[in-house]
Amino acid sequence: MDKETARKVLEDLKLKKEEIDLLVARAEFYRKRRLLEQRVDIFTEMFRKGLIDVSTFETKLKELGLSTENVNLIVAYEKAKKGIAS
Repeated sequence: MDKETARKVLEDLKLKKEEIDLLVARAEFYRKRRLLEQRVDIFTEMFRKGLIDVSTFETKLKELGLSTENVNLIVAYEKAKKGIAS
């Protein structure tokens, strides 16, 4: 459902404009978060299967806008699962 359709459905429910704005913003946040999670999953799977090396894995995660702390944790976890020493 696109934003306009969601907004129309919420308006039909007689919600206040402020409530509609917040619900639409929340839905958009969750949509973007899910897309980010899926992209991380794709790069993680590529690393697990040896399609990309650890350096490329780190770079791709950083390009998604993840914080350095999150990138380091994800990479360390995946390296540990593969049995790669840091």
